[in-house]
Amino acid sequence: MTYIRLGLPDLAVAELDIAVRNDPDDAVMLFNRAGALADAGRNDEALRDLGKAEKLEPTYAELHMTRGAILRRLGRLEEALSEEDKAIRLAPSDPVGYHNRGNVLLQMGRTEEALESYSRALQIDPLLIEALAQRTLIYIGLRRWREALGDVDVELAIDPLRSDSWRRRGDVLDAMGRVEEAITSYDRSLELEPKNEAARLNRGVMLSRSGRHEEALVDLQKAVEIDPQNATAWTDLGSTLENLKRFGEALAAHDRAIALDPRYTMAYVNRAIVHDRCGRTGAAEQDLMLRSELIRGDGIVPHIPQPGKAPH
Repeated sequence: MTYIRLGLPDLAVAELDIAVRNDPDDAVMLFNRAGALADAGRNDEALRDLGKAEKLEPTYAELHMTRGAILRRLGRLEEALSEEDKAIRLAPSDPVGYHNRGNVLLQMGRTEEALESYSRALQIDPLLIEALAQRTLIYIGLRRWREALGDVDVELAIDPLRSDSWRRRGDVLDAMGRVEEAITSYDRSLELEPKNEAARLNRGVMLSRSGRHEEALVDLQKAVEIDPQNATAWTDLGSTLENLKRFGEALAAHDRAIALDPRYTMAYVNRAIVHDRCGRTGAAEQDLMLRSELIRGDGIVPHIPQPGKAPH
């Protein structure tokens, strides 16, 4: 399956078409073609091949895992969960089935059950790094910092070159108040992946919070260069510029954040602070009023930044 490894699924499909034509009852070739079709975004055809393969090999657990993954991508979550449960019944000692089940449950919003599934996968294989990463994210969401730190440290013991793991470690240490260790973790993340926007942004916010505004400015300017559509990065940049008393630039940054996301309530608050420091009381009051209207508006809730993007 060289074409799959090279990221060329259409060529893999063409190659497997020949194999399936030569032997239409070869379940393995049907399964392999289904994987290539799914990688090429041809999900309906992939599901048809999996159906044919299942008739030939009804006890093949990996088939159900693959079908579950496709159904999950299509948003057919109840069906996906059923497939992962079938895979687990057929191969109860395979940790991947529990990991995949956790992915489906997490997408369904059933966080505690997802946590149990990832934990079961890790009981079978403590070094299954994908399950560790997912469980770390759940622990972070539940604010269970010590458990999150324990998992991310295991991730890094397995693979110390994972930039996102170092970034998550920084996030956890920040939440625990261990500022210098957090900065060191962000440093390592960025050494490995200089364009890791979340690490860049979070380190900048932490540096600014620690009063190191000039250093923070470098990170936050880089963050908006990496992703100029990130409203959170723009308002964090604006707040750092405000701390440096560069009020005109700060207002421009907050304006940009609001233009990108008019529902981002924190941007109105931060812009109001700049207006107030410049003696523009009326403009500050107007921004706070706009924020209040957004919060009160029908069906409108305060903006919540994306995971991994620390608000200022």
